[in-house]
Amino acid sequence: SLEVHSVEPASWNKCGRPKNAYIVLRDKRVVCARYRDSDVRFILGEALSFYLSRLLGLDNVPAVVLSTTSAGQWSTQNLKTLDWSKDKLVALIQWIPNMDSFSSYVKIPERILKAYESGKPILGVHLKNATLQEITELQQWGTLFLFDYLTGNYDRVASMQDAAYEEKKPSIITEKIRNLFKSTKTNKLWLIDNESGLLDAYDLIYNEESGGARFLTFHKQMLQTMCVFQKSTVTAIQRLLQEENPHVSLFNYGMAHDPVLKKVLPNYNVKLIRRWFHQRLAEVYKWINQCAS
Repeated sequence: SLEVHSVEPASWNKCGRPKNAYIVLRDKRVVCARYRDSDVRFILGEALSFYLSRLLGLDNVPAVVLSTTSAGQWSTQNLKTLDWSKDKLVALIQWIPNMDSFSSYVKIPERILKAYESGKPILGVHLKNATLQEITELQQWGTLFLFDYLTGNYDRVASMQDAAYEEKKPSIITEKIRNLFKSTKTNKLWLIDNESGLLDAYDLIYNEESGGARFLTFHKQMLQTMCVFQKSTVTAIQRLLQEENPHVSLFNYGMAHDPVLKKVLPNYNVKLIRRWFHQRLAEVYKWINQCAS
Protein backbone atom coordinates (compact mmCIF):
# COMPACT_ATOMS: atom_id res chain seq x y z
CA SER A 1 0.00 0.00 0.00
CA LEU A 2 1.25 3.50 -0.83
CA GLU A 3 -0.91 5.18 1.82
CA VAL A 4 1.11 7.84 3.61
CA HIS A 5 1.67 7.53 7.37
CA SER A 6 4.01 10.46 8.07
CA VAL A 7 5.73 13.29 6.20
CA GLU A 8 8.93 15.15 7.14
CA PRO A 9 10.55 17.96 5.15
CA ALA A 10 13.82 16.85 3.49
CA SER A 11 17.26 17.54 4.94
CA TRP A 12 20.72 17.20 3.35
CA ASN A 13 21.06 13.54 4.44
CA LYS A 14 17.38 12.69 4.08
CA CYS A 15 16.03 13.15 0.56
CA GLY A 16 18.02 16.22 -0.41
CA ARG A 17 16.74 19.55 -1.66
CA PRO A 18 14.04 21.71 -0.02
CA LYS A 19 10.46 20.81 -1.04
CA ASN A 20 11.39 17.12 -1.25
CA ALA A 21 10.09 15.02 1.64
CA TYR A 22 11.02 11.99 3.75
CA ILE A 23 7.92 9.81 3.89
CA VAL A 24 6.93 6.76 5.91
CA LEU A 25 4.15 4.70 4.33
CA ARG A 26 1.44 2.84 6.26
CA ASP A 27 3.28 -0.46 5.70
CA LYS A 28 6.44 1.08 7.29
CA ARG A 29 8.35 1.37 4.00
CA VAL A 30 10.25 4.63 3.60
CA VAL A 31 10.40 6.70 0.40
CA CYS A 32 11.75 10.06 -0.68
CA ALA A 33 9.23 12.26 -2.46
CA ARG A 34 10.84 14.30 -5.21
CA TYR A 35 8.87 17.48 -5.91
CA ARG A 36 9.93 19.80 -8.72
CA ASP A 37 6.85 22.01 -9.07
CA SER A 38 6.38 22.44 -12.85
CA ASP A 39 9.73 20.89 -13.86
CA VAL A 40 8.09 17.66 -14.96
CA ARG A 41 11.16 16.54 -16.93
CA PHE A 42 13.07 15.77 -13.72
CA ILE A 43 10.26 13.63 -12.32
CA LEU A 44 9.85 11.75 -15.61
CA GLY A 45 13.63 11.43 -15.95
CA GLU A 46 13.81 9.74 -12.56
CA ALA A 47 11.04 7.29 -13.50
CA LEU A 48 12.31 6.49 -17.01
CA SER A 49 15.87 5.99 -15.73
CA PHE A 50 14.52 3.49 -13.20
CA TYR A 51 12.55 1.56 -15.83
CA LEU A 52 15.58 1.48 -18.11
CA SER A 53 17.63 0.05 -15.23
CA ARG A 54 15.05 -2.74 -14.88
CA LEU A 55 15.07 -3.46 -18.62
CA LEU A 56 18.86 -3.82 -18.32
CA GLY A 57 18.48 -6.19 -15.37
CA LEU A 58 20.05 -3.81 -12.81
CA ASP A 59 19.02 -3.96 -9.16
CA ASN A 60 21.00 -0.98 -7.85
CA VAL A 61 18.80 1.92 -8.99
CA PRO A 62 16.14 2.84 -6.40
CA ALA A 63 12.57 1.99 -7.42
CA VAL A 64 10.31 4.89 -8.47
CA VAL A 65 6.52 5.25 -8.44
CA LEU A 66 4.80 8.42 -9.64
CA SER A 67 2.01 10.17 -7.78
CA THR A 68 0.33 13.57 -7.83
CA THR A 69 -0.02 15.98 -4.92
CA SER A 70 -3.81 15.71 -5.18
CA ALA A 71 -3.90 11.89 -4.99
CA GLY A 72 -5.99 10.17 -2.30
CA GLN A 73 -2.94 8.78 -0.53
CA TRP A 74 -2.11 12.28 0.76
CA SER A 75 -5.55 13.07 2.14
CA THR A 76 -4.57 12.55 5.79
CA GLN A 77 -1.48 14.71 5.52
CA ASN A 78 -1.04 18.41 6.00
CA LEU A 79 0.95 19.15 2.84
CA LYS A 80 1.06 22.88 3.65
CA THR A 81 4.21 22.26 5.72
CA LEU A 82 5.88 21.15 2.47
CA ASP A 83 4.76 24.15 0.43
CA TRP A 84 3.52 21.92 -2.40
CA SER A 85 1.03 23.14 -5.01
CA LYS A 86 -2.05 21.15 -6.05
CA ASP A 87 -2.06 18.72 -8.99
CA LYS A 88 1.72 18.50 -9.33
CA LEU A 89 3.66 15.38 -10.26
CA VAL A 90 5.74 13.74 -7.50
CA ALA A 91 8.20 10.84 -7.71
CA LEU A 92 8.19 8.46 -4.74
CA ILE A 93 11.67 6.95 -4.61
CA GLN A 94 12.76 3.92 -2.59
CA TRP A 95 14.84 4.91 0.44
CA ILE A 96 18.05 2.86 0.66
CA PRO A 97 19.27 2.33 4.26
CA ASN A 98 22.89 1.88 5.45
CA MET A 99 24.25 4.64 3.24
CA ASP A 100 24.49 7.61 5.55
CA SER A 101 28.02 7.23 6.87
CA PHE A 102 31.48 8.20 5.72
CA SER A 103 32.21 4.56 4.84
CA SER A 104 29.44 4.58 2.22
CA TYR A 105 31.16 7.36 0.24
CA VAL A 106 32.63 6.18 -3.05
CA LYS A 107 35.69 7.19 -5.06
CA ILE A 108 36.73 5.88 -8.48
CA PRO A 109 39.06 2.87 -8.03
CA GLU A 110 42.75 3.39 -8.77
CA ARG A 111 42.70 0.95 -11.71
CA ILE A 112 39.96 2.94 -13.47
CA LEU A 113 41.72 6.26 -12.81
CA LYS A 114 44.86 4.87 -14.47
CA ALA A 115 42.82 3.74 -17.49
CA TYR A 116 41.17 7.18 -17.62
CA GLU A 117 44.51 8.99 -17.56
CA SER A 118 46.24 6.67 -20.04
CA GLY A 119 43.30 6.18 -22.43
CA LYS A 120 43.89 2.40 -22.27
CA PRO A 121 40.88 0.36 -21.11
CA ILE A 122 40.87 -2.33 -18.43
CA LEU A 123 40.70 -5.70 -20.19
CA GLY A 124 39.82 -9.11 -18.80
CA VAL A 125 43.45 -10.22 -19.21
CA HIS A 126 44.55 -7.50 -16.78
CA LEU A 127 42.55 -9.17 -14.02
CA LYS A 128 44.36 -12.53 -13.83
CA ASN A 129 45.60 -11.77 -10.31
CA ALA A 130 42.57 -9.75 -9.19
CA THR A 131 40.42 -10.96 -6.29
CA LEU A 132 36.76 -11.83 -6.84
CA GLN A 133 35.86 -8.72 -4.84
CA GLU A 134 37.95 -6.52 -7.17
CA ILE A 135 36.38 -8.05 -10.28
CA THR A 136 32.86 -7.65 -8.87
CA GLU A 137 33.60 -4.02 -8.03
CA LEU A 138 34.95 -3.31 -11.52
CA GLN A 139 31.89 -4.93 -13.11
CA GLN A 140 29.67 -2.65 -11.02
CA TRP A 141 31.60 0.36 -12.31
CA GLY A 142 31.30 -0.97 -15.86
CA THR A 143 27.53 -1.20 -15.43
CA LEU A 144 27.43 2.34 -14.03
CA PHE A 145 29.32 3.72 -17.05
CA LEU A 146 26.99 1.88 -19.47
CA PHE A 147 23.89 3.13 -17.64
CA ASP A 148 25.02 6.76 -17.38
CA TYR A 149 26.06 6.69 -21.03
CA LEU A 150 22.58 5.55 -22.07
CA THR A 151 20.71 8.02 -19.87
CA GLY A 152 23.21 10.85 -20.45
CA ASN A 153 23.21 11.49 -16.67
CA TYR A 154 25.35 14.58 -16.05
CA ASP A 155 25.09 14.60 -12.27
CA ARG A 156 27.30 11.72 -11.19
CA VAL A 157 30.75 10.92 -12.62
CA ALA A 158 30.27 13.35 -15.53
CA SER A 159 29.74 16.27 -13.14
CA MET A 160 33.14 15.49 -11.58
CA GLN A 161 34.75 15.40 -15.03
CA ASP A 162 33.07 18.70 -15.84
CA ALA A 163 34.31 20.33 -12.62
CA ALA A 164 37.85 19.04 -13.27
CA TYR A 165 37.68 20.52 -16.79
CA GLU A 166 36.12 23.85 -15.78
CA GLU A 167 38.46 24.42 -12.83
CA LYS A 168 41.50 22.99 -14.67
CA LYS A 169 42.01 20.73 -11.67
CA PRO A 170 42.24 17.06 -12.73
CA SER A 171 42.42 15.87 -9.09
CA ILE A 172 38.67 16.56 -8.68
CA ILE A 173 38.00 13.24 -10.43
CA THR A 174 39.67 11.42 -7.49
CA GLU A 175 37.23 12.87 -4.93
CA LYS A 176 33.99 11.41 -3.57
CA ILE A 177 31.59 10.82 -6.48
CA ARG A 178 28.24 12.60 -6.42
CA ASN A 179 25.01 10.58 -6.27
CA LEU A 180 26.79 7.28 -5.80
CA PHE A 181 26.86 5.39 -2.51
CA LYS A 182 28.04 2.00 -1.36
CA SER A 183 25.82 0.01 1.00
CA THR A 184 27.82 -0.60 4.17
CA LYS A 185 25.97 -3.94 4.49
CA THR A 186 26.41 -5.41 0.99
CA ASN A 187 29.09 -3.29 -0.78
CA LYS A 188 26.58 -2.77 -3.58
CA LEU A 189 26.97 0.56 -5.43
CA TRP A 190 23.66 2.43 -5.47
CA LEU A 191 23.05 4.89 -8.32
CA ILE A 192 20.84 7.49 -6.69
CA ASP A 193 19.31 10.73 -7.93
CA ASN A 194 18.72 9.94 -11.60
CA GLU A 195 16.42 12.88 -12.33
CA SER A 196 18.67 14.31 -15.06
CA GLY A 197 18.53 11.07 -17.07
CA LEU A 198 17.11 10.86 -20.61
CA LEU A 199 15.16 14.14 -20.68
CA ASP A 200 17.11 17.02 -19.15
CA ALA A 201 20.42 15.30 -19.95
CA TYR A 202 19.58 14.81 -23.64
CA ASP A 203 18.45 18.43 -23.77
CA LEU A 204 21.79 19.54 -22.31
CA ILE A 205 23.83 17.32 -24.63
CA TYR A 206 21.96 17.62 -27.93
CA ASN A 207 20.37 21.06 -27.79
CA GLU A 208 22.96 23.47 -29.19
CA GLU A 209 21.69 26.37 -27.09
CA SER A 210 22.34 24.38 -23.90
CA GLY A 211 26.08 24.24 -24.59
CA GLY A 212 26.48 20.79 -23.05
CA ALA A 213 28.09 18.96 -25.97
CA ARG A 214 31.26 18.43 -23.89
CA PHE A 215 29.31 15.83 -21.90
CA LEU A 216 29.40 13.62 -25.00
CA THR A 217 33.16 13.49 -24.53
CA PHE A 218 32.94 12.95 -20.76
CA HIS A 219 30.62 9.94 -21.10
CA LYS A 220 32.71 8.46 -23.88
CA GLN A 221 36.00 8.87 -22.01
CA MET A 222 34.62 7.15 -18.93
CA LEU A 223 32.93 4.31 -20.84
CA GLN A 224 36.19 3.66 -22.66
CA THR A 225 38.13 3.04 -19.45
CA MET A 226 36.38 -0.28 -19.19
CA CYS A 227 36.11 -3.57 -21.04
CA VAL A 228 34.80 -5.59 -18.08
CA PHE A 229 31.01 -5.85 -18.19
CA GLN A 230 28.36 -8.15 -16.77
CA LYS A 231 27.19 -10.61 -19.39
CA SER A 232 23.53 -10.14 -18.39
CA THR A 233 23.75 -6.37 -18.98
CA VAL A 234 25.38 -6.86 -22.37
CA THR A 235 22.65 -9.36 -23.36
CA ALA A 236 19.94 -6.89 -22.28
CA ILE A 237 21.52 -4.11 -24.38
CA GLN A 238 21.69 -6.48 -27.35
CA ARG A 239 18.02 -7.37 -26.89
CA LEU A 240 16.95 -3.71 -26.72
CA LEU A 241 18.94 -2.93 -29.85
CA GLN A 242 17.05 -5.60 -31.77
CA GLU A 243 13.81 -3.68 -31.20
CA GLU A 244 12.78 -1.44 -34.08
CA ASN A 245 12.19 1.46 -31.66
CA PRO A 246 13.96 0.81 -28.34
CA HIS A 247 12.59 4.03 -26.81
CA VAL A 248 9.03 2.79 -27.42
CA SER A 249 9.85 -0.46 -25.61
CA LEU A 250 11.13 1.60 -22.67
CA PHE A 251 8.04 3.84 -22.60
CA ASN A 252 5.64 0.90 -22.89
CA TYR A 253 7.43 -0.99 -20.12
CA GLY A 254 7.24 2.02 -17.81
CA MET A 255 3.61 2.81 -18.63
CA ALA A 256 2.59 -0.84 -18.11
CA HIS A 257 3.91 -0.60 -14.53
CA ASP A 258 2.92 2.95 -13.56
CA PRO A 259 -0.60 4.31 -14.18
CA VAL A 260 0.45 7.93 -13.52
CA LEU A 261 3.30 7.64 -16.05
CA LYS A 262 0.79 6.17 -18.50
CA LYS A 263 -1.34 9.29 -18.12
CA VAL A 264 1.47 11.87 -18.30
CA LEU A 265 4.07 10.51 -20.73
CA PRO A 266 2.00 10.47 -23.96
CA ASN A 267 1.50 14.25 -23.67
CA TYR A 268 5.17 14.98 -23.05
CA ASN A 269 7.66 15.99 -25.75
CA VAL A 270 10.13 13.10 -26.06
CA LYS A 271 11.59 13.96 -29.47
CA LEU A 272 15.20 13.95 -28.22
CA ILE A 273 14.84 10.44 -26.78
CA ARG A 274 13.19 9.33 -30.00
CA ARG A 275 16.14 10.78 -31.94
CA TRP A 276 19.11 9.76 -29.75
CA PHE A 277 18.34 6.81 -27.46
CA HIS A 278 18.78 4.20 -30.19
CA GLN A 279 22.06 5.81 -31.24
CA ARG A 280 23.44 5.82 -27.69
CA LEU A 281 22.51 2.14 -27.37
CA ALA A 282 24.33 1.42 -30.64
CA GLU A 283 27.42 3.37 -29.49
CA VAL A 284 27.58 1.44 -26.24
CA TYR A 285 27.21 -1.87 -28.06
CA LYS A 286 29.88 -0.89 -30.57
CA TRP A 287 32.28 -0.25 -27.70
CA ILE A 288 31.45 -3.63 -26.11
CA ASN A 289 32.24 -5.30 -29.44
CA GLN A 290 35.50 -3.37 -29.76
CA CYS A 291 36.41 -4.67 -26.31
CA ALA A 292 35.67 -8.23 -27.42
CA SER A 293 37.88 -7.92 -30.50
